[in-house]
Amino acid sequence: MQIGQVVGGDNPEEIKKQKAIKGLLNKITPEKFEKILSDIIAVGYETEETESGLIDQVHTIILINLYIAFPDATELHV
Repeated sequence: MQIGQVVGGDNPEEIKKQKAIKGLLNKITPEKFEKILSDIIAVGYETEETESGLIDQVHTIILINLYIAFPDATELHV
């Protein structure tokens, strides 16, 4: 899987959940954290694929934000 790629394979319901999670994570700010957290929890995590997708997306956002905050850090490990 590539960074930023939505997990879900051929399952339309899983793709829909992953896109919803990605959209919510893109809107997160300190002021909106509690509301967005409850919305992310409400998505539902019945499958390992959904949980894995959430973890991958959070990991990607962390890496991107680290790169933005520290652009001179050339040894950013994934």
